[in-house]
Amino acid sequence: MTDNCSETPRLAAVVARELTRSGVYPGSHVLVAFSGGADSTALLMAVCEAGYIAKALHCNFHLRGDESDRDERFSREVAAHLGVEIAVRHFDVAARVARTGDSVEMAARELRYEWFKDEHAATNFPLLTAHHRGDNVETFFLNLFRGSGLRGLAGIPARRGYIMRPLLGVSKEEILAYLAARHMGYVTDSTNLKPDFRRNMLRLDVIPQLEKAFPGATDAVERSAENLRRDLDLLGNFVDIERSRRMNSRGALSIEGLGVSPVDATLLYHMLGGTLDYETVGRILARSGVSGKIFEGSGGVRYLLDRGNLVRVDDKNQTSVPPRIYADILSVREFHPSRNPWEIWLDGDVLMHPVARWELRPWRRADRIAPFGMRGTRAVSSIITEAKVPLTDKGNIWVLTCGGVVVWVVGYRASRHFPVTPRSVRIVRLRVEKQR
Repeated sequence: MTDNCSETPRLAAVVARELTRSGVYPGSHVLVAFSGGADSTALLMAVCEAGYIAKALHCNFHLRGDESDRDERFSREVAAHLGVEIAVRHFDVAARVARTGDSVEMAARELRYEWFKDEHAATNFPLLTAHHRGDNVETFFLNLFRGSGLRGLAGIPARRGYIMRPLLGVSKEEILAYLAARHMGYVTDSTNLKPDFRRNMLRLDVIPQLEKAFPGATDAVERSAENLRRDLDLLGNFVDIERSRRMNSRGALSIEGLGVSPVDATLLYHMLGGTLDYETVGRILARSGVSGKIFEGSGGVRYLLDRGNLVRVDDKNQTSVPPRIYADILSVREFHPSRNPWEIWLDGDVLMHPVARWELRPWRRADRIAPFGMRGTRAVSSIITEAKVPLTDKGNIWVLTCGGVVVWVVGYRASRHFPVTPRSVRIVRLRVEKQR
């Protein structure tokens, strides 16, 4: 392998331009997913020639026997030749498949990106992958044949979080010409030459036939994907505005007024980020006046329909945390009652009650309270309903009892038990910080 750095080639200029657009300038540290294949070898070289400080990440999945080890050796040689730090991770894909039931391809992908994520977390450097124009065209057709929508047909995004793809606008031919001009070799994954996988079939058979029948077809597909990406950006901006207008501080999404226009289901689908399919979204809009109904989507995502609002439900986060109660013993002169529902005032003799067993616990359906200023008793459930407490918050309501008698529905209603009177000598004030 020889190197010739007498000029900055087009590939390095493209890399610098694309990364600079994302605020990553020459001289910055970057991570490069590096397999040793033509695409990632060209990317690693171009990154170095553009003035970035690279760390190469190579995965050995041990799926192709000696060939996998050959790729690792070559990758180490290229990194040494370029003066680049390299990290190599060995994976047991079979164990992952046995544990998760994923396909070999999916298991390898998940293992790879889990490691990349860890490397990013440890360094805070962006990760560069070598996806190019051909990958984008293949992705377009794969998603087209799956019946994908706008997001799938828009192809591979140039950036998603910390992952950047600066070669998306570069063709495979340009990559090979660049390597040839630099006299740089690369390894070839033998499985990429077999039409056993759908992507390989597209690359080896389908797309060449399309290009033969319709010269310039791949360029046209790329232009279409670019047009769709612009449309997707516009749609995303509109959805973000509408979502922010409809979402309250508690994260509940109002669907009030939706269901009138034929496009409302599409709007709600996008506001929910595609976590519910169109059929489920349609059922939600058809039952928008119902409360207490839960709708489940992909990956176990669940939404509760509550008084015209959709609230995402996560069972792991439904544990109610008891409020912290602060107690003050005051003199009569310090008695300044208020209508603050987060504090109550009691006669100090309550502390001397012979059966004053105090308990702070979640409310129960059978609980009743004798409200201050009223006759008789009322069901705590009725008080909660009248307060229009969202269904998702009802599990976070606590009652304070004394001797088994409800003294306080915390934050909502005090009882008339143990009231402060003209005969009171000392006064107990109980208060909690207002819960979010």
